Amino acid sequence: MNYYFIDYENVHADGFIGIENLGENDTICVMYTEQSKAFSLELVEKITKENWFDFDVVVATPDMMGVVGRLGKVLGPKGLMPSPKAGTVTMDVTKAVNEIKAGKVEYRLDKTNIIHCPIGKVSFGPEKLSENFSALMSAIIKAKPAAAKGQYIKSCTVAATMGPGVKVNGAKLA
Repeated sequence: MNYYFIDYENVHADGFIGIENLGENDTICVMYTEQSKAFSLELVEKITKENWFDFDVVVATPDMMGVVGRLGKVLGPKGLMPSPKAGTVTMDVTKAVNEIKAGKVEYRLDKTNIIHCPIGKVSFGPEKLSENFSALMSAIIKAKPAAAKGQYIKSCTVAATMGPGVKVNGAKLA
């Protein structure tokens, strides 16, 4: 399910939130330290030559970014390139993998002032979806900048990926 959020112009709403049961089936490609450099180079070769993308997230250590940087043209457009802001470039690889498995999801305002963020799957049931939606809404409301005056949430629609949208009263959310 996707969450759409329309906001003021020139206001940046972005951050990370842990959504339960969302990341537990993610496949993570980890590239770390000099000890595994030969293996990481094999992965880079496999990704570039064979178009191997059997993973959902890439985690790397800072010393491996020179190797992973070669994949920028391939991983970047797919949204898989590791970055320090997303927490996927870190020396503590175990912590990053555990956060991803716990359902860490990024939400970000696009240039049309809409936030697209998964809150679950149809198979989750209404209780889990409602809980995840509430967690996302509270994170977005907490991220409201002090400069934003007036009505922060103009409209809100919840929709399945290829399904119709259901409008939610934005006044009740704030």
